[in-house]
Amino acid sequence: MMEAINDIAGGGAICFVGAGFSWGATDSKNVEVPSVGKLCDEICKFPGLEDAKGSPLTDLADYCDDKPELKEALHNLLVARLTSCTVKQFHFDVMQMPWRAVFTTNFDDVAETAMEKKRPQIITTASDARNLKAGTCPLYYLHGRARDFLEGVRDPSLVVSETNYLELKDENRNLYAALVNEVHAAKRVFFIGYSLRDAEIASRLFSIEGFKDKSIVICAPDEKKVTVSRLTKFGATYPLGVERFADLLPKRTTPPSKSDDLSLLAYVSAKKPIAAKEDVSSEDLETLLLSGKFDDAAYAAQQRNRHQRPEYCIPRSAHLSTVFDTNLKRFIVTSDLGNGKSIFLDQVAYEAQGKGYEVITVYTQLPDALSELETLLSSNNKRLYIVDGLVRYRKAVRFIGSRLPANSILICASNEMLDDISLSTVAEEMGGATREIDLNVLSSSELDDWDYLLERWGFWENRIEESKFERLDFLRNRCGAENRSIILSLFRESKLSVKIEQIVDFFVTRYPSHRKSFIAVLINALCQNHVDWLRIVDWLKIDNSELKKAVISSPVGEIMRDKKRWYEFTSTELALYILNNHDFDFDDVVGVYTKIVRETAYSSNDPRSGFDARENLKELMRYRFLTRLFNNEETGTSSINAVYHQLSTVPRIRENDQFWLQYAMARMEVDDLPKAETYLKTAIGIATKKGEAYSKRQIIDQRVRLIFRKYAATTKKIVKADIILACDDLIDLLKDKSSPMIYPLRSAKYVLAFLEEKADRLDQALVESLRSAAEELARRIPEGRLDKAQKGETEVIKKCVRSIKLILGSL
Repeated sequence: MMEAINDIAGGGAICFVGAGFSWGATDSKNVEVPSVGKLCDEICKFPGLEDAKGSPLTDLADYCDDKPELKEALHNLLVARLTSCTVKQFHFDVMQMPWRAVFTTNFDDVAETAMEKKRPQIITTASDARNLKAGTCPLYYLHGRARDFLEGVRDPSLVVSETNYLELKDENRNLYAALVNEVHAAKRVFFIGYSLRDAEIASRLFSIEGFKDKSIVICAPDEKKVTVSRLTKFGATYPLGVERFADLLPKRTTPPSKSDDLSLLAYVSAKKPIAAKEDVSSEDLETLLLSGKFDDAAYAAQQRNRHQRPEYCIPRSAHLSTVFDTNLKRFIVTSDLGNGKSIFLDQVAYEAQGKGYEVITVYTQLPDALSELETLLSSNNKRLYIVDGLVRYRKAVRFIGSRLPANSILICASNEMLDDISLSTVAEEMGGATREIDLNVLSSSELDDWDYLLERWGFWENRIEESKFERLDFLRNRCGAENRSIILSLFRESKLSVKIEQIVDFFVTRYPSHRKSFIAVLINALCQNHVDWLRIVDWLKIDNSELKKAVISSPVGEIMRDKKRWYEFTSTELALYILNNHDFDFDDVVGVYTKIVRETAYSSNDPRSGFDARENLKELMRYRFLTRLFNNEETGTSSINAVYHQLSTVPRIRENDQFWLQYAMARMEVDDLPKAETYLKTAIGIATKKGEAYSKRQIIDQRVRLIFRKYAATTKKIVKADIILACDDLIDLLKDKSSPMIYPLRSAKYVLAFLEEKADRLDQALVESLRSAAEELARRIPEGRLDKAQKGETEVIKKCVRSIKLILGSL
């Protein structure tokens, strides 16, 4: 209980107040606030309702609503008995705690009165969730609010409507998503003053997997043992009553001092040192390769004998030394997808703990996390702050970087979305001088360690007959000296390939009832498991307990049996490999994907708790993400366009400029330039509404390419204003140093194609505009390789620019 109370003090708890919470409060005439049952008894004393005893409140309200004299009588009764309530000190004591949100299934205003000093935001089932405010404590009336009568609502059937959660999901999707966000964001959930009737309501409202594990039920001290026993199915139950519970809470007579106690953290995580296991086994390595999940205990066992060869995971020793043996305090870890950024961060955390650092990891953008970080950063403790996703968690990175103490370190990993910003802006994001750590290429000693590791556990198989020189040559040249290619070769050629085939066969062929669940696992792995699995379970109506049984009995059962996150049994690389090499039913994949995206869109509409959902939505809708999900050369592009078409039916998604940008890119892939142009115009319009501070760079970049492609068509008549606009935009993009030059420079091939087709139809004004753009293109090409360029791409761009200048020079 005290640990749960600490969660309240830390601001990470929400509470539901039931009928028992109003005990001791009095109405406007100093009469005890009635329970719903007693209120119904009073209504049944109205003329003509004497025989209605036992009827539920909603039925009585509906009946009175049809008869003017009874409607007025009910209105007056509800105002007199349920509003302007006087509360006890223990009501104040409970409600003045720093709850993240409060929910009530009562109609009275007891909780609202006790919260008045906090000025809560009042939310009813008719509220617009988009009006929710970050930084305020909302009070949700789940059934109705009698005080609405005092504020202009005259219809009792609306005020006392027991609209349940399932109806709310259909009638007010945004509010439904906001409520779910509150529950998932909470570290602890309290049900205060709850009876069995209230708990049954709660079970309808929140039938969420894992909800019980973080729930505390405070019921009346005189509840019968059978009732208490039944209440335990909703969470740990304490028959204390509200008054005794209030006595356990810390007093709020003075504002509490911020605590640096790591055990109170709710929204950022303090990584605890893990004891080394006795020995490393081949199963440890197999788990790492298949699931991508780093085992701290196995790594600790390996590092306990540093002088020996690694048997679990290749330590990136030179890069680790860079972090701890230089005077710099800010580092950005970069690599292509699958080359080990997250695992390197785990290695950094292990080394930091050995050097006396406390390790703090950030995995959310909720404002609550910034509040905790502010407390941590004001301390003199030596700490390492890890943020796995510079762009995704940019707000947190800026917050930490601008306040980083001299004795602490900030290290971030960039996923591929770092393409959206240049390395030159990273130092500004991180608050000071920043060192890049590029993990893409393995050193000779690291390749040697890989050779030993594969030999040690029998993964070389037939290739073991080759000489060590030949094996190293395979790792260096055939696998490009990178982790991802080595692992993919193991998926194809080692005993892991058999295990992978068994996994797919189990979920797709042998147990087709779990096929969609398996697809959901793969999709979530593709986006680094950023979408909460329990939310996916709710959205797709997955029987999670049955799926868990299946996973445990499947070929991955041995390695996932004791794992808390047993559903994350494929790494991003394995998910991509399976999707690349096995055929799945198109409708199944599209159905699962669009459902996840649609529900994520509703969650992202919440101004209080939708921050992470907004990032998930961006990630899921990216054209590049869909090219991985639908990668069949023959049907991939048409599949992607079909998906975007389905997503366009969701209003929340249509409000997103990035959706229209990605949809336009998909249409450009199939040369449907008219629709692409329409979608780009829509994207620009939506982005413009967001103000001048909102970047339209990526949209403008695509518009430049589209214009030159459009007018390169033989029969297309040139519109002079469009070409001049494209040239001006291209020059502006090239002069903007905040993003990699590779993106605007990729327009060179489209400019060249346009000139090759239409050079003899240009007037002098167009030639001058194109020359200005060509000069800027040439000026921005470096002597060496372009940052972020693909293999051989730099030379192709240089050749295009030379050809552009030659053509323009002849005009």
